[in-house]
Amino acid sequence: MGSTSKKDVIPALALIAFNAVYVSQLLKLPFPFARGEPGPAFLPILLSVVLFAASIALLTKGLKAGADEETNQVDFARPALVVISTAGFITLLHYYGYWVAAPLYAFCIAMVFEFSGTDRFARRLGFSVLIAGCLTVIGWLFFEMLFDLSLPTGVS
Repeated sequence: MGSTSKKDVIPALALIAFNAVYVSQLLKLPFPFARGEPGPAFLPILLSVVLFAASIALLTKGLKAGADEETNQVDFARPALVVISTAGFITLLHYYGYWVAAPLYAFCIAMVFEFSGTDRFARRLGFSVLIAGCLTVIGWLFFEMLFDLSLPTGVS
């Protein structure tokens, strides 16, 4: 990823707005640990808190960044890809279950944010596959083993 600049302000605001709408829908779910277990809202609430924190950090850095000609161009591609990937995850989770939705979602997010820190496509691809595999297994262990909660298997 490139350095933070003023061009990051509008996408950060868009992510904050998207997350606010997402959180408004979470309020319809039972509050975590109200019945002694994490419940269906636990992970989405945790993810929302992380997204708010990351978006606010990006917004703060963007507001502090100096403006030059290159940084005044706003890039909506990454926030849009995150929103599309999240919608795809929700759809795939319902129809095909955790073992299809989670690795594809983690892979897409890793590719979008270029977590490998390289421009080489093959390295990015391999690193994204590794991240997707690790996060999928960790997520499964977290829910199935730690909390003894069954993850969706898709529509039968």
